[in-house]
Amino acid sequence: MVRLSELSRFGSKGDGGAKDAGGVPDARQAQGPGCPECGAQVPSGSRYCPLCGSLTDRSPEGLAAFSSGPQFAMMKVQLAAVQDIQAEASAMRRSIQWMALLNSVGWIIVVFLLWVIATSL
Repeated sequence: MVRLSELSRFGSKGDGGAKDAGGVPDARQAQGPGCPECGAQVPSGSRYCPLCGSLTDRSPEGLAAFSSGPQFAMMKVQLAAVQDIQAEASAMRRSIQWMALLNSVGWIIVVFLLWVIATSL
């Protein structure tokens, strides 16, 4: 079974993982500050949280480097796609609600006409 402390080493840059006297990586030494989003321990030198994937360096320099990188451009494309899908889903939801309303009104008219026919006989 893999522990979260072992997983958090992945994606880090720099020291390559600190080792204790036995040659085994010491997770406490390799950990940096906590993630600003989820609070998980982030390896020192890592730009992204290994648990939630959020940007860990929120300084103006870190944000400037992120906003000019390819990840930011891809996130903008993905966000636009998600917003398009949400708008289309909202329109479909409204049309389904209207169809359900018209269906109910149609059945009320049918029942009323059947009642009129049955009482006139």
